[in-house]
Amino acid sequence: MNRKILSIEECDSLMAGRTADASGLVWFDASEAPVELTGFPWFDTDHVYRRLPLNPAWKLPEAVDSLAWCTAGGKVRFKTDSTRIVVRVKLTDNNIMDHMPRTGSNGFDIYRGAPGRETYFYTTRTCGPEYDFQLFRQPRRKLDTFTINFPLYKGVREFQIGIEAGAKILPPEPLKKYVAVYGTSITQGGCASRPGMASTNILSRRLSRHFLNFGFSGSGRGEPEVAHILAELDPVMYLLDFEANACGDYIPRLPGFLRILREAHPETPILVLSEYHYSMQYADHEKVKAAHVREQHRIVDSFRKNGDGNMWSVDGRNQFGALGPEATVDGIHATDLGFQLQADFLLPRIRRILAGRD
Repeated sequence: MNRKILSIEECDSLMAGRTADASGLVWFDASEAPVELTGFPWFDTDHVYRRLPLNPAWKLPEAVDSLAWCTAGGKVRFKTDSTRIVVRVKLTDNNIMDHMPRTGSNGFDIYRGAPGRETYFYTTRTCGPEYDFQLFRQPRRKLDTFTINFPLYKGVREFQIGIEAGAKILPPEPLKKYVAVYGTSITQGGCASRPGMASTNILSRRLSRHFLNFGFSGSGRGEPEVAHILAELDPVMYLLDFEANACGDYIPRLPGFLRILREAHPETPILVLSEYHYSMQYADHEKVKAAHVREQHRIVDSFRKNGDGNMWSVDGRNQFGALGPEATVDGIHATDLGFQLQADFLLPRIRRILAGRD
């Protein structure tokens, strides 16, 4: 019998040795086991860092389709004892905004520690769309868990992790099932100074749970087509926060958006959050908020009166407490302080809703 006997390396690529490059590093793709990649639910089908499917069954609004390439909420997690962690990055472009740090819109940041004990370490600081950057260094080998958060307002074409030759790389501890958050530029992370400070990433660390970010800057308008695509997911909970973008369409669109999600997921908790107070520069917009909150409560109450006990409406106008717009960069978009306050506001509510569910 002349049948070829495969080597263990041919059977299992993870068993194969890797040759270090000139810097003494070996490289792993973000989607390559044992690295855990999350934030891109359709990655296994489309093989791109994109928050919505490439070829959805429902036609996406043009702006949403474009913003789906922004990698807000994306992350990789892994264990290693390497003394160095370097990232190799190719962004889709190098555009920046005048009211948000490049480290938040275009950058990656890294946290060290097991779930519930993550501590921030460093952020990429570079001007170009393609670069290698050392995110972590320690004096001697020590096995630990690492989380690298993707940019909030930029697309990523390629991403690799470099560790020193001979170092271990292992799967991370598992996190709990994900929450899906749909909303606006604030949900997407505008204008955090670095990715880990977006409220969805803060909540992920505090709850040891994955959060998928479906914030679409200026474009979270509650279209039914988007609801149908989000209904393809299987989250432990939906959090909806799109009043700010939907504006006059908010109350007409909210019932239909909720029905689409509920038909696909009869028991999944849904929390509907209204927007927070802006600065007095936007006083005209403030006039409609009280009416929106009343109608939002009425719509959710109508579902509850019909037997849906897994839906909640929350008045979010005072998410920032006494600080109000002081926690924004421009009267609307949150600073890191604003995102911390938003996470503090949401954390006990999410905990109560999810208690005992997993």
